[in-house]
Amino acid sequence: MAKLAAEKPFSQAVKERRATPSFEDVPIHTADLEKIIRAGLEAPSGYNTQPWRFVVVRDREQKEKLRAAAKENGWNLNMGGIALMWRGGCIIRSQFLGKIKDAYKKNPKLENLLLNKYFSKLLNKYHPSWRKAVINGIKIGVPTPAFSTALAFFDGYRSAHLPANLLQAQRDYFGAHTYERVDQPRGQFFHTNWTGHGGRVSSSTYSV
Repeated sequence: MAKLAAEKPFSQAVKERRATPSFEDVPIHTADLEKIIRAGLEAPSGYNTQPWRFVVVRDREQKEKLRAAAKENGWNLNMGGIALMWRGGCIIRSQFLGKIKDAYKKNPKLENLLLNKYFSKLLNKYHPSWRKAVINGIKIGVPTPAFSTALAFFDGYRSAHLPANLLQAQRDYFGAHTYERVDQPRGQFFHTNWTGHGGRVSSSTYSV
């Protein structure tokens, strides 16, 4: 956020300032962010139609979607800066967020924090305890949706072969759509007579 002179009201500073050549590496508080957005809404536009749209992103999942869209459209998003926005006006003010910024500063094209050495080391060290916490929750009937879902994502991300491959077998069982095998070259399709009854038929076409 640009550093404003203390003796000037925010609205006056916005009206007088025409360029921001540099920024401080500090989080933006929610109150200040709301003032910035209100000032933007009052800014003049073509024919005074006010076609302004402002989006504040703080959710991690939404940031991942932004990353995918940025990659597809060639946008240059500052993911480290986006991560630090969590600390402005938020109860999450831990050093953890600083580590996120450091990871993206080191590698702006980092696709996932799991690929960063710091976070990878932490997860490899503590995921056994993470699993115990989820298992204990299941045993005593206490739901832990955030922990368990995050753990499933972690396991899925680092697995070469996933249970989703069984979907091909299910489709072959119900509709003879054939399936591929991981021990055979890509593009070869197989069909199994799963019940032992009826003819050995398969669907005529199947595209992957």
